[in-house]
Amino acid sequence: MFDWVPAVERLHRISKEQVERFLAGPDKDDVYGMGFFCDAYDGTVCLVANTEHYHRTRLRDFEAGFGPTDPEVFRWDIGNWKYPGGLFPSSSAEQQSFNLAWEEYRAPLCQIESDAQQGVLEDACIEVLIRLFKEGTFSIAPRLNGFAVLGPYAGREDVLENKIRLDSLLQLGLDSH
Repeated sequence: MFDWVPAVERLHRISKEQVERFLAGPDKDDVYGMGFFCDAYDGTVCLVANTEHYHRTRLRDFEAGFGPTDPEVFRWDIGNWKYPGGLFPSSSAEQQSFNLAWEEYRAPLCQIESDAQQGVLEDACIEVLIRLFKEGTFSIAPRLNGFAVLGPYAGREDVLENKIRLDSLLQLGLDSH
């Protein structure tokens, strides 16, 4: 049986390190969204982020090529983000360190045979985001105004619903302290 407690503790620790490094970089003043992309079926967990400048440019290009779209869904759909698969390039020491630290949990996680495993992994990522938020880890990013946790099978209709759910959980977590 997969033990979620140490997995969440590890994810919290490595995520805190990654977010702090990332927000010490050049995009901290333009980041509006952060979160996780996670895929329980192959054990992948990646921190994700988007900037306002990238969003506006990408939305304009998308609409020029494909026509109008819902700008809020586009804003929160991780597939449209500047950093959709990690906060650092995959070959960087920072991303390699994150991946190596998570590797211990990746194989056991993808061996869980349950239809609920994706939801449980998303809940674990949400728990980590709430903890990081309560600890003030994101406070250095002045434009940060939301979070997303999505998996590979999230449809367009799920994007805003997941964001609203996460926002309410963050608010509940803050109200309890």
